[in-house]
Parts: sequence; structure tokens; C-alpha cells
Amino acid sequence: MGDEYCLGKAPLAAPVWQAGARQRRVSIPSGTFVDYWDPEIVITGPQTLVADAPLERIPLYVRKGATVFGRFW
Repeated sequence: MGDEYCLGKAPLAAPVWQAGARQRRVSIPSGTFVDYWDPEIVITGPQTLVADAPLERIPLYVRKGATVFGRFW
């Protein structure tokens, strides 16, 4: 998708651009990713999913095994 951003190979951000939207489709690339907000959620790509996107939380995923923000995933 043209509005998702991978910062290097680790974090994948999927911002919501549509006013009033509380969910959005996210294309997860190949590999294993962990939901930044709930590390119990592990997603294996490639796949497309529908992510919850409330106003206070952008859909954000981190590649498993990466170190981001001083935290090992």
C-alpha cells in the first residue's frame, strides 16, 4: 500500500488518513512481525489484514528479532 512506511527493515507504520476511520487494511511483508502495542500478537507475512486503528493508536508492527526504541522484539 502506498501509505504504509517501513523504517528500515524493522518497524512498519500504517497511519490512518481517512477521517472517522477506526480500522484500516495493512499489508504485512514477508517475515514475522509483532504488534507494537500488544507483543502477544505475532503475524507472519506476506498477508493483508484489517487492523484496529483508534485515534490514540496508530497500527505499528516490528519485525521479530529487531531492536527498536531500545527494546528487543
